[in-house]
Amino acid sequence: MRVHLHREEPVMVSPDPGLSFPSSPVKTVPNSRGRINLCAPTPGLYGVEGHLPAAWREAAQGDSQEARALRGFLDIPGRRQAHLNYRVWQRSRPTLIDGQGSHPLQACLAALGGQGFQDRAGIDPLMGGITAQPSADALAARISRWLGQRYPDIHHPVRIAQFQPHWVSLFPTTGLGRSPGNRLGMDTHLGERVPDRSGPIHIVIGPLSIDQVRALSPGQHVGQALAAHIRRGLGRHHDFVLSLEHVPRRLPQLGCQGPVLGMDILPTQGDLPYPSRAAGRIAPSQPQPMKSMPMTPMTPMTQRPRLQLDLQCQGGERLTVLDFSSQDLALSRSYRLDVRCHSHSPLVASEVLGQAACLRLDRGSAAPCIHGLVTALDQSPGAAGKGVIQHICLESPLAPLARTRQNRVFPGMGVRAVVEEVLQGHGWTPAQWRMACRDDDPVEDLIVQVEEDDLAFITRLMAFHGLFYRFEQSRQGVTLVIHDDACDLPEAPVRRLPFHAHSGQHAPADIIYRLAARARLMPGAVQLRDHFPDHPQVALHARQECKQLSGGLEDHWGAGFATPGQGEHLARVRAESLDTQSLSFSAWTGHRALTPGQRITLTGHPHADFNKTYTITALQLRGEQASSLPDGMPTTGPAFSTRLELIPSTQSYRPPLTPHRSSARFVARIDGPEGEPIHLDAHGRYRIRFDFDSREHPPGQASHPVRMLTPYAGDDFGFHFPLHAGTEVLVAFENNDPHRPIILGALPNADHPSPVTAHNRHQNLLRTHGGNELLMNDQPHGPGIRLSTRDHGLRVLMDATPEDPHLALHADDGRMLWQAGQSLSLQTGGDQIVEVGGDQRVNVQGASSLETREGSLQLISGEDLRVQAGGDLHLEAGQGDLEQRSQGSMNLRAGRGMRLEVRQGDLECHVANGRLGMSAGGRITLQSQSGEIHIGHAHAGIRLTPRGELVIQGREVRIEAETIRVQGDGIVHNGG
Repeated sequence: MRVHLHREEPVMVSPDPGLSFPSSPVKTVPNSRGRINLCAPTPGLYGVEGHLPAAWREAAQGDSQEARALRGFLDIPGRRQAHLNYRVWQRSRPTLIDGQGSHPLQACLAALGGQGFQDRAGIDPLMGGITAQPSADALAARISRWLGQRYPDIHHPVRIAQFQPHWVSLFPTTGLGRSPGNRLGMDTHLGERVPDRSGPIHIVIGPLSIDQVRALSPGQHVGQALAAHIRRGLGRHHDFVLSLEHVPRRLPQLGCQGPVLGMDILPTQGDLPYPSRAAGRIAPSQPQPMKSMPMTPMTPMTQRPRLQLDLQCQGGERLTVLDFSSQDLALSRSYRLDVRCHSHSPLVASEVLGQAACLRLDRGSAAPCIHGLVTALDQSPGAAGKGVIQHICLESPLAPLARTRQNRVFPGMGVRAVVEEVLQGHGWTPAQWRMACRDDDPVEDLIVQVEEDDLAFITRLMAFHGLFYRFEQSRQGVTLVIHDDACDLPEAPVRRLPFHAHSGQHAPADIIYRLAARARLMPGAVQLRDHFPDHPQVALHARQECKQLSGGLEDHWGAGFATPGQGEHLARVRAESLDTQSLSFSAWTGHRALTPGQRITLTGHPHADFNKTYTITALQLRGEQASSLPDGMPTTGPAFSTRLELIPSTQSYRPPLTPHRSSARFVARIDGPEGEPIHLDAHGRYRIRFDFDSREHPPGQASHPVRMLTPYAGDDFGFHFPLHAGTEVLVAFENNDPHRPIILGALPNADHPSPVTAHNRHQNLLRTHGGNELLMNDQPHGPGIRLSTRDHGLRVLMDATPEDPHLALHADDGRMLWQAGQSLSLQTGGDQIVEVGGDQRVNVQGASSLETREGSLQLISGEDLRVQAGGDLHLEAGQGDLEQRSQGSMNLRAGRGMRLEVRQGDLECHVANGRLGMSAGGRITLQSQSGEIHIGHAHAGIRLTPRGELVIQGREVRIEAETIRVQGDGIVHNGG
């Protein structure tokens, strides 16, 4: 024995390859007072009905660490087997046999619970031969002993050609059928698989004489007794095929094998001692003597196949199906059929893949069928090199969508319109699908398909809004139907299916022979919350109670709705999806014409609550007809089983929602109408065009308005540099929802290079589309800041060069205006130089003061200098002199009076080379308080002395007038 350990298959044992079935099981080994007690037979590590190997029994005794470890290891299969027994019992519902006076149910439940193993040794085979079935050797010996009692003088060789039936996985995801890699009669996986009673046990007896063949035929008394004896050994849950070999005397000399007469045995009908024959089999009650004329051996008779596969690509060729199984045959799922069939010659893969095919589930023109596309083809040689075994994968018409991965954007479209466009893109016509919806088509601002195939895209898009789809199968083809309400689902053609518990007898097809309820604790309510940027003050909140009352709450933030009405609809859809999962049923039947989305009514169940109408949400089909091979082994005919997944029809079906989240970042371009380089809406949002978008859009309509992330924002304040059409931007998704893009920022590229490169790597530069520029230079030897317009015509320069730090304002191409609402202060620690190339004008609304505190003040004019005041004009030198000079004329004019006052010094009016003129429209007064007044030149003058004297000096004094009057107290004449 070889034991292999694997983390996915904890215990796997491969017996001797020479055995068709293991003959020694491992039994439970409890420790009782230091001794090992062998207990009742149970399937274990090594087959059934055997003994624990002696080496293990000896090593497990004692109290050593090794013995305790071995006992602990041997206890693992026992505990796992208890769980396996319960799964088997739950699946087959066996008839229990009383043992040691205990009630059958009590004894079984004790065994299934891991108790009472020591008391089971005396109990007869439990569960009808499933958990305590005999080995191949034991069965062969049992038949040989029975035949020996009937024919003691004749040796009757009995061999078991196949004892171990097909193994069925207990995992619901695998379903019925053989597990990949499991070798019949070779491998057993503990706790993972149980024998499927649909697999027959093949018993071969012979060679026999023709008289013995007649006696053992089904219609004879001895044959009935033999079949009953085998049935008692196997129990009522295993089918068997009995082959009687007869070799005429002349055939062995020719080297030929003998012909075989076969009969198929099914579980007994009621309490009859003789099992019924398989439908469609030929088992003569009076076998005819075999003649030696044919030189080739006869083969077991085969049935007319019921399962067939039609390939349209091969000119309508019909292949015989050996077996098939289904996957994902459910609502809102794309189904798949794994079909194994037989053909006389290989198929050309290029002619088969992608072509339509039809699997017919029965004979006749009205037989149910399943249409699909061939998506996989594996070919292998048939048995003994006869023909080709074709392994064909048949998928629904949606299979091409699952193999098409696209990235595109659908702005302002309804969900159904998007689905229609996707289907039309794959060549679907209106005859291949239809909408059966009640509500209006929900329109989304933006629907984005990113990094997902078309099938996953439309499936999750419909599931989000509560839509689901199904397939209608007919002789002409298959139709995709989309619903938004389970009340519109049709009834199944059979409408009603009665319930009959499986009793081991051959069951009719139009019944349900097993029903299992499945309840799960789910959240009691769904709460959705979101926000809408257009109305941020509105609290978006929706809550929906589930039918199942529990304290759980499923809360979702950013659920993807913009109005309270949308939130209520989405919350109801999610709550109904949870209700769909909270209570469901599994049913088993042999009916072939059921499809997901149909409604059936169950009748006749012992529990009246189960007799009601159900909606079929999923199917699991399995069919076998190995006898369709020309030299196939006799079987009980096509084995067909259907497992239904049901929910009460009063429950609204909603598919499970698996949101598609994307944390990736994508490149897009700013979009806008032609001729409008900057296009924003009233909220400052942009239209973008994703680079991955494969759809065609008119200019400015590639998306809905999208917000841009900014470093600063608020109520009527913020930070925003408008982006131009064609600018490359990086886009992320809010809450990882692909339908809510956000612009993270702009990206430079070769067409729009960055303003900072290796050439100016020390510059921190902000430059607008109009050429306005803010430069912050970080060069080590010349840091500075420059704010300028295009071509630097207007600029502000802050130069921090250590040798000459300075601030400069330049207006090379225009004017410079300084304006202050209140005061304007200019302060410099050194000199101030103002150079004006043209005129300078200083307008002061109030007072103006020009003051120097330590130095002199100079007003120099190249031409005229005009000082004008609307009121008084004061020129004052507080401590020094006031000097006014003019190279040309100097005019002092006053509109009213003019006064020149010298308080402590002299007042001089000096004209070097010209004349001095004084003119007055009125009186001219020259008055001195203490000094004399002198008017004259070098040779003559007039003096007015403080003593009141008027002195006129000159070489000649001439007074001319019409009248001269001289009046005084005394008049003195020169000389006399």
